[in-house]
Amino acid sequence: MEEEDAIRYDGAVREIQSDEKKIASFVKENIIVTTSASKTFNKSINIVESNQREISDALSALRTAVENITIESRELKIHSRVLVLVSMIGNNLLTISFKIQDLVESIMFSKSNALHPGILTPKELYTELINNYRFIPPTKKLPTLLSLENIHTILNISTISGYMTKNERFPFKQKNASALDPVSNSVPDEVERRSPAPPSLRISKN
Repeated sequence: MEEEDAIRYDGAVREIQSDEKKIASFVKENIIVTTSASKTFNKSINIVESNQREISDALSALRTAVENITIESRELKIHSRVLVLVSMIGNNLLTISFKIQDLVESIMFSKSNALHPGILTPKELYTELINNYRFIPPTKKLPTLLSLENIHTILNISTISGYMTKNERFPFKQKNASALDPVSNSVPDEVERRSPAPPSLRISKN
């Protein structure tokens, strides 16, 4: 019996030792797995943090780009408004240039005893004469029938003069040659049209 007990005891000891080795190996394997999982987790965390930094940098760059676009849009609007104003100024200067040219030509025409159409067209002259015909004294009359067909004849026998007044306007006066009564020495009929002169440039000295 003692020999059998010794064999059992010895077998039990070897079994326990074998189990201890298995347990130790199992624990070691679990430690290795846990360490590997921990490293993988840390690596994933690092990747997430890196991606977060990249996303943050991308958002910052996007914000800067949007701000630049806003600034460029404002500058573009300002540039567009400036172009519109410059165009308006250019158109106004061109209009003034045409007005000055018409005025100069009108003065030259008046020196040749001709009425420039920019001052008064033949049709406008006819309308003026029709509207004021009733004011002509009964002792005077036009040398020809007052009609639109005869308006050029009336212009040809009229005297055109231009002069500058104190308020910087150029009145162009047409004196209609009328058949005067031998007894009356009245002034011939007049039709006057005023044209504004360009304003003089005054520079104040501080």
